[in-house]
Amino acid sequence: MESRLLRKTFDLSGLSPLTSGTRRQVYMLDDVSPPLVLKVIDLEYEIARLSPAKRFIRKWMPLSHHRMMIREASHQGRVAIKAGPCAPKIPLPQFRGLVQTSRGPGAVWEALTADNGTLAPTLSEEITRLGSVETFLPQINRLLEQILAFGILVLDFHPGNVVVSGWEDGPELVLIDGFGRQHLVPIREVFPRLGRKRLFAQCEIFARKTGCKWDPVARKFVGKASSG
Repeated sequence: MESRLLRKTFDLSGLSPLTSGTRRQVYMLDDVSPPLVLKVIDLEYEIARLSPAKRFIRKWMPLSHHRMMIREASHQGRVAIKAGPCAPKIPLPQFRGLVQTSRGPGAVWEALTADNGTLAPTLSEEITRLGSVETFLPQINRLLEQILAFGILVLDFHPGNVVVSGWEDGPELVLIDGFGRQHLVPIREVFPRLGRKRLFAQCEIFARKTGCKWDPVARKFVGKASSG
C-alpha cells in the first residue's frame, strides 16, 4: 500500500492543511495504515520572503527551495543508520519517502498519534491543557538525553515542535520538526561540542516557553519550585 502511495501524484488544490508552520504546510493522508502525514513547502511564502538576488538564484536552482525538507529527511536516515539496533528508540518520526504534489515535491512522514487515533498533541498544547509543565519534566529531560545520545542536530528546540505520544505506557516526547543539517558544510557534526553548545543555549529559551527552569550546571530541566 505504501509503495503504491509513493508513486502517485497528490492534488492538493482545494484541500486545507492539517497544520501550517512558518514555511510548510502539513496534510494528513487518508485511508492509509499506519497513518502518514505529507509536508509541503509553502512556495508563495518562501518566494515572497526572499531578496531579489536570492529570488534570481532560486529561479535557476528551484530545488534549493526544498533543501530544508531534503536535509531533514537525510538527517533522520543518517541518525537511524548510526543508531543500528537502537533505531526504534530515536525520538524522531520515520521518513517514508518523497512524492510529487500539485504544489511541488512533498515529504511523507510517519504520523504520531494519541491513544484515540487522533494526531498527537504538541507539548505546548498539553502544557496549556494541564496548566503546568511539571508532569512532563522527566520526559523532557529524557528527550534531551536522547537527542545528545543519538547525535540529533536540533535547529529549533521549541515545545511546538515536540509532540506527546504513547500515553498508554506513559507520555513519550518526539521531536517532529526543527532538526537536521542547517549548512552545506556539517560543522556541528564534525565538531559535536558546537552542536551541544547551541542546543544548551536553546534549552534556556525552551524553559521560558514551557514555564520551567534550565539548570546549566546539571544540564537538565527542573521545576521552578525545586530550583530554589
